[in-house]
Amino acid sequence: MSADIVIRRAAAADAADIAPLAGELLQEIMTAIGSPEFNFDLDETVRRLGDFIEREKYVVFVAGDGYGSIIGFIALYESHALYAEGIFGTIPELYVR
Repeated sequence: MSADIVIRRAAAADAADIAPLAGELLQEIMTAIGSPEFNFDLDETVRRLGDFIEREKYVVFVAGDGYGSIIGFIALYESHALYAEGIFGTIPELYVR
């Protein structure tokens, strides 16, 4: 296995490869808390994520293993606050296999 990790900004076309990782993240959380708190629909998540990226509501970066497989992602969105003196980023999801 290569130790080379490639990080790049995701495009809407990457949604189908990223969405399963979001499902893994939710499953991991539910297993840890012992309660089925989330509903996960893969097709709906792919659609929603592609839309968020396309409309620039989310900025997503993916980490690849050097062989073309996505092994992690981080999603960010723009936030605003007076205490921060303006604009800052919020990380709603971060997951690495």
